[in-house]
Amino acid sequence: MSTFSISITGCAKGGIGYEYCKAFAEHNCHVIASNIPQRMNEMMELESDNIETLGLDVSSKESVSSAVSTDPSMVTLIGTIVNIGSVVGKVPSPWAGSYCASKAAVHAMSNTLRVELKPFGIGVVLELAGAIRSSFGSASVERLGNDDWKLYKAPVWQRGAFHICQTGWGFGVWF
Repeated sequence: MSTFSISITGCAKGGIGYEYCKAFAEHNCHVIASNIPQRMNEMMELESDNIETLGLDVSSKESVSSAVSTDPSMVTLIGTIVNIGSVVGKVPSPWAGSYCASKAAVHAMSNTLRVELKPFGIGVVLELAGAIRSSFGSASVERLGNDDWKLYKAPVWQRGAFHICQTGWGFGVWF
């Protein structure tokens, strides 16, 4: 086993973290793959000699404390933090406002952490991913599949007219 260790969060099957786990393990790195406990079953195929899986909710103090007590090497203050941003954090796309805003926040956080952690010898890298093959889009479509999207199926002129009728204000044509 390698002496080089890496901890990756967000490792459910179909995403970037999952693929990173496989790639680092193939290069003989010791990988600690984690995801929220509710999605642990989506990491089963990752288990190998180089990969150990861990239920970890990074937004929960109790979950993080439990993970650190299980594997104290997770708090070693050396290395590099790699955050996964996105092109949409810089150039937002329609119908994805929340996602675009969250990626813009990742960019701001990464840029700030880079300065704050430099004195401790910890680097911060921001990856700006573009179009990638993952299950993110299909999972979103599945979750939204039962919603009524009839407003978006209408021609542009009808959408504007619908909005004016609903709100009772506005003149002109919207494009």
